[in-house]
Amino acid sequence: MFKKTLIIASLLSLFIAGCSNDQRYKREAEGNENYLQAPPLKPLIVPDSIKLPAVSNEYYIFKAAKEGAVGRNLDIRPPQLALPTTVDSYASYDKGVVKFDAPEYVGFWSKLPSLLAHNNIMTESSNADSIKTGVRSVYRGNESQPVEASYLLQRKLIGDREFITVNLISLKSMGQDITDPIDGQYYTVEFFNLLMNSAQPLTEAALESQVSDDNKEQ
Repeated sequence: MFKKTLIIASLLSLFIAGCSNDQRYKREAEGNENYLQAPPLKPLIVPDSIKLPAVSNEYYIFKAAKEGAVGRNLDIRPPQLALPTTVDSYASYDKGVVKFDAPEYVGFWSKLPSLLAHNNIMTESSNADSIKTGVRSVYRGNESQPVEASYLLQRKLIGDREFITVNLISLKSMGQDITDPIDGQYYTVEFFNLLMNSAQPLTEAALESQVSDDNKEQ
């Protein structure tokens, strides 16, 4: 009896371990997917003795687009949102690029080398207005394999504001390029938010210094 119990427990542990390694279920829709096998609608056959009403665009039913993933190939995870942590700053994601607009006195651009080093991200090349990162490994909780990503950060100084863009240069998993725009958005915005979270204590100190200087002038 003890041996049978031991065998069953071992098999159960192996089954659980196997399931825990496959995290794809976290991105999939749940429920019955029989609708994916539904046959297409047949054309309407009208007998010659019946007269159809006049065609009206008001009642025309357009065919649904067939492009895009369906069923278990559809990623239902919500997109990342670029979140600036600096007062009087703005961030957005558009067509593969995070755009960040911040006051110059915060000095976010000047802090980037130390922020990258703090997060163990190598700098491949840099100049006064451009930083190209090395490859970083990103471990996402609902993926079974790490992703390797690299980025290009650029700055334009206009008046008293810094306009910074974050571009995803490369995105790979197990040596294969990832071209899904949803994944591209996630890993670009995730990188930006990582830097913002790391910079928050520094930007708060810069804001306090700016307020102090304004009070002295008054």
